[in-house]
Amino acid sequence: MADETRSDEKFTKRGLSRRTIVGATAWAVPAIAAVVASPAAAVSVLPGGPVYIPPVLTGVVGGGWSIATKFDAGKGLPSGTLRSATATATAVPITVSPAKATNVTMTISGTGFSFFRVGDNVGFSAIQSMTVTTAANGVGVVYVAIPPAGVGASSAVITAVANGSTATATLAARTGYAYTVGGRSAQGQTANGASLGSVSYPTPWALDEPLAQIGVGRSVVFGISGSGVLRGSGVNTYGEIGTGGNIASTLALQDSTKDDGSPFTDAARFVASQSGADQGLVIVQDTAGDWWATGQQVSNYLAIPGHVTTSTVIKRFTRIGGDLPGKPVWVSLNRNDAVLIWTLDDGTVWLTGDATKFAKFAKGLPVTRGEGVVQQLLFKDGSPVTGIAKAVQADDWTLMMLAHDGRVLFSGSATASYTPGGYVDDGYVHEIQPPPGTPVEIWAHQPNSAYATSFYIKNTANELWAVGGNNDGTLGNGTTVATQSWTRVLVDDVKDMATGAQHLVVLDNSGDVWFAGTNFENAWGMGSGGPTKVTTPVKITTLPPNAKAIASTWMDATIVRY
Repeated sequence: MADETRSDEKFTKRGLSRRTIVGATAWAVPAIAAVVASPAAAVSVLPGGPVYIPPVLTGVVGGGWSIATKFDAGKGLPSGTLRSATATATAVPITVSPAKATNVTMTISGTGFSFFRVGDNVGFSAIQSMTVTTAANGVGVVYVAIPPAGVGASSAVITAVANGSTATATLAARTGYAYTVGGRSAQGQTANGASLGSVSYPTPWALDEPLAQIGVGRSVVFGISGSGVLRGSGVNTYGEIGTGGNIASTLALQDSTKDDGSPFTDAARFVASQSGADQGLVIVQDTAGDWWATGQQVSNYLAIPGHVTTSTVIKRFTRIGGDLPGKPVWVSLNRNDAVLIWTLDDGTVWLTGDATKFAKFAKGLPVTRGEGVVQQLLFKDGSPVTGIAKAVQADDWTLMMLAHDGRVLFSGSATASYTPGGYVDDGYVHEIQPPPGTPVEIWAHQPNSAYATSFYIKNTANELWAVGGNNDGTLGNGTTVATQSWTRVLVDDVKDMATGAQHLVVLDNSGDVWFAGTNFENAWGMGSGGPTKVTTPVKITTLPPNAKAIASTWMDATIVRY
């Protein structure tokens, strides 16, 4: 298989209403910033004199630094959404008395805080004074961009002067509920209404509630609310978001639906790899334990009873796995070939889809032809592989498994330089030497370069070890050299990890997020002009502290939950 070249892919809180502030144009996207104010803020009888702004305001760290310059109803935004951009900036309502068009002089203190001006995230210039002209009814609004963590202050003072009167407000920044960090983001992967690529700083999603889970597809991001509501944003070419359509770019979070048209409100967790796969496919488990999928369905690799074996697209979440002989606990997604790898609760491993591709993962399987095939993974002697806690595939060529007792098994047909040392390179399933310590979790990396597969194992000491390809520095060991020996990823006290096609992100137990790999489209999230490659992991200092979870699309957009 030749190396492949990636190609481009073609808000109010309850309380003060932005309909009152903006007038005839209604906001349909929920605001991430809460305005704490007296109801009198929107009427002409003012509590503080001829000019009034709410004295206490709350915004979101990084809010407004991702500037949505391309709102577009044709790309999934609700009707009535403003076409000019404020994204997650903080709204500051202004009211003057008497109610007439009035010039109001606005100033703001606080390093990095800025009144909103249309621009881009890469070159954002702070504007700390401006004149706002209210409408004829004496009402106006100004928007404030808040700097990312570590880039500026965490609070600011806003002053408004008009009609011989002065009003002041304090604006404090809180951590957002979720952020997108760099990578391919122009199709809505920032989940805040923005059509903006190469986002160079962590960008908060437009959310007014915390998330219980986050997940990804090839180039789409998802969140599950505390009540189980599933929503997605980003590339929807294969209907991955589950809205019933397949608009290429969905710029704001949309409610996912099931195949009967009902909203998906009982989502529990994402059960496919959070290290993005180059496949338009999303799989979610509900609270009852049933599995649902949207996106590409090829050779019925989703094991849906009676389903077609030709290539098709599933645009609403549909029950899957009914052809499997037991209950799945994990599924590992493919890159190109029509094969999924399932781990069942009885410890067995099954391959589904196009049987002509099964031999790439393991030789000796009895079925070698046919579509929609369900085949158990076997050893060379024909006995079943059992006792497996999790099986993960990489690049359609290799398969690594972690057993409940800590054993590590491997099979596949990748080139020798990407095969773990000690593996008898005959294509059959064999036990291999695990990394130091007692293994507790396993991941696979779907690389941008064909054959450059790599695998990761975390042990009970929270050390992360890796083996395999390293073209982009994704082994995080300070080099770009592939290795057949387990090598330590240079991050301590690891909680979780994820990979894009060209990068590695690691979450440690203190809540910090670390980056290694190719800095594709500012994937490291610490401004433009960074290094091309980062081989020794660096902490993303522009993220707020105390992150809870991470994931990454295959197109190198990292998402972080708080």
